[in-house]
Amino acid sequence: MTVIYVSVIAVVGLIAYLLIEQKPVQLPKPNIDNAPEKALDLVTDMIKLLETLATGLFAACIWLLRRPLRDDREFVERAVLVLATITALGVSMYFGFVAFDGCLHLLSAKTFDAQLDPVWWPQTLQYYCFVGGVFLLGMACLRSLNVSITKE
Repeated sequence: MTVIYVSVIAVVGLIAYLLIEQKPVQLPKPNIDNAPEKALDLVTDMIKLLETLATGLFAACIWLLRRPLRDDREFVERAVLVLATITALGVSMYFGFVAFDGCLHLLSAKTFDAQLDPVWWPQTLQYYCFVGGVFLLGMACLRSLNVSITKE
């Protein structure tokens, strides 16, 4: 079951990569008033969304630790996966706060651009750490289910 999970994730990633358009995108003429304000709203909403989802997944980690165990080896494996998940989600939350700080820094200079380094990199790292945490949590849940199935 774990191999199937990893295979599905790899295939979905490959398909997403192949579907990305490789040629440059032609941008239309500007048609939005106050684009920096809308970009700020969008950036902060995305950061808050990932912060909220990461907080909810901490509860899933606690639930996973409370599931019945078969032996000490399973406890060690589950503890390592949950610890890695909590670390990835915690780092994701940290980078979310760093991105908020970058937004505040730019706003204190009376400007905002979502593609500047104080916002772009922390937000990108927040996203990928979150995705890594979700992947690790999926692995831990599947390993827990595999043990439950083989136990019966």
